[in-house]
Amino acid sequence: MKKITTNTKKIAMIVGLILLIAFSFNEIFGNSIIRKIFNPVLKGTSQLTNQVTTFVDAKYIHDEKDARIRELEEENAKLRQQLIDNVINENDLKELSDLKKMLNHQAEKIYESHLTVDLIAKNSSDFYTSFLISAGTQGGVKKGDLVLSGNGLAGIVQAVEKDYSKVLSLLDSQISIAFKTVRTDSVSGIVSQNIDSDSFENMPKGMLRGYVFDNGDILVGDIVMTSGMGIYPAGIEIGEVYQVIEDRSNLLKYIIVKPYTNYNELSKLLVIHTRTLE
Repeated sequence: MKKITTNTKKIAMIVGLILLIAFSFNEIFGNSIIRKIFNPVLKGTSQLTNQVTTFVDAKYIHDEKDARIRELEEENAKLRQQLIDNVINENDLKELSDLKKMLNHQAEKIYESHLTVDLIAKNSSDFYTSFLISAGTQGGVKKGDLVLSGNGLAGIVQAVEKDYSKVLSLLDSQISIAFKTVRTDSVSGIVSQNIDSDSFENMPKGMLRGYVFDNGDILVGDIVMTSGMGIYPAGIEIGEVYQVIEDRSNLLKYIIVKPYTNYNELSKLLVIHTRTLE
């Protein structure tokens, strides 16, 4: 133990002597010698410290930026969803309000039993001839029921399943509806895409074909609605006369009708039952 203590004292004395000599030289020759001895060590330490600091700072800043970007993306997603929800809610309210107006226009008791449904599918055409609605036998839908948009007649139920139904739009050739005009009850006729005539050769897409009984006095702009003949109740708006075409060879008067229902914007719909004729 005594020997170890003696050695320690000797080492301490040697280190002290070396430092004394170094500082003596430094006083005589300036600090160039000490700088030469210690600068490489200090320089290496400084570079290592700077690299560590740069790495830590860069990682911290990068992580902070990533976290902020994720936070902003989440906020934007929430805002987008909120906007979509608001728009959907506003559209639903408007469509339901339009459907209610359609009901208020009608006087028959048949409208007291009605069902609000959604369009859930359609065929691929822009001016489609059939579509599916979100109610079937469980909802009380029956074949032959009328389907209304907020603007007018949209179609007729062709087939009914348990939870959905297939509807033929007015643009389907199987549909044929008796009409009269709002301006005068004396003008009546038939609207049907099944009317075959060269008069409709250049007819714009999405329009309805029709003809007038007894060559009646019908005008462009006349409102066409269901006449009440047969099983369909009267007073449901179909569309507006877009063009009147006189066929002198057959002494007939054809009409092109622009439907009030916009088939590119259908969403909410109304199903009403047709009459039962005894």
